[in-house]
Amino acid sequence: MSRRPFRLRGPKDLGKSLAADRRGIAAVEFALVVPVVIVVYLAGFEVMEAATVYRKLTDTTVQIANVTAQYTTMGATDVANVMGASSQIMTPYSTSNLTIVLSEVTTDNTGAGKVTWSQTYPQGGTALSGTVTMPSGFQTPNTSYILVQTT
Repeated sequence: MSRRPFRLRGPKDLGKSLAADRRGIAAVEFALVVPVVIVVYLAGFEVMEAATVYRKLTDTTVQIANVTAQYTTMGATDVANVMGASSQIMTPYSTSNLTIVLSEVTTDNTGAGKVTWSQTYPQGGTALSGTVTMPSGFQTPNTSYILVQTT
């Protein structure tokens, strides 16, 4: 079957021929949809990355509290070792912006909390001091609690 050469007889014929021509519709649809799909994919990736970092930060907080609670006494070297472990837990994410405040809060015979000791990581942060408002259920008299705050 042979094709006839394309001939225009006027502007009217051009409009009709373009309206009737369906070649390239898939390419145009592809060009319109692909940028939207790419943006949705990248946004989803960033949301999942943020959720993963948040989970790692939560894991770091819990593990530091668990390890610290196993010590009967904590020296400066022990605290430094526990704080240093945070970089291992946060791997593969950077800990350059990580701030940790590790404190021991002891309640008196009325259940009021007072900071026994507090240390920050990295050094130079603001450690806790003074009294701490204890949440309900944590006001048991003469009890020590480990408080870990991470940001």
